[in-house]
Amino acid sequence: MYQRKLRTVTPSLWFEDSYLVCVLLSLAQLQWRKPRTPRPKTFSARLLVTNKSDTTFAHIFQADIPYELLEALNHPTLDMESFVWPTIQHIQVPFEPYASFAKRIIVQLVGYEYSSAVKPQAVVVQRGKKRKRDESDAVGQRKSVKSWDSMQPAAVSMASR
Repeated sequence: MYQRKLRTVTPSLWFEDSYLVCVLLSLAQLQWRKPRTPRPKTFSARLLVTNKSDTTFAHIFQADIPYELLEALNHPTLDMESFVWPTIQHIQVPFEPYASFAKRIIVQLVGYEYSSAVKPQAVVVQRGKKRKRDESDAVGQRKSVKSWDSMQPAAVSMASR
C-alpha cells in the first residue's frame, strides 16, 4: 500500500520533483533573512544536482524569487495571488569534456562576469598517477563517503545583481 501511494506522488521524471522548488525557496530565504540595505527586489537561487541514473549531464536549477513571495511565506495571512510565481530554469551541463567541466559549472552558477574571480577547487589528476596527500588526510585513516539514494545536491545561492 505504501509503495502504491509513493508511486502516485513520485514524478515520472526526477527533475520535476517539487522538492527541488522547496530547496530553491529555502536558498532564497537564507538570503532574505540577512539584513541588507537596500533590500533586493529578487533573490537568485541556484541549485546544482547530479543524479546517478544520469551519467551524461549535471543539472542546474535557477530561479529569481521575488521579495513579495518570501514575505508572503513568512506571513501566511498575506495575499499570495497578487504576484507572479517565478519561472524555474533547468540547465543541463554535459560532464564531457571533463577538463573544462569545472569552468562550465562555475559560469552557469555565478555568471560570466564573476567566473574569473572564482577559482575551481578540483584538482585534475592525470591517469596512472596517485594524487598527492594533503594535511587534511590523516595517515592511516580512510574517509567514508555516504551516498544518497538517487540525488546528490549541492547548492550555491547568490543575491540578485
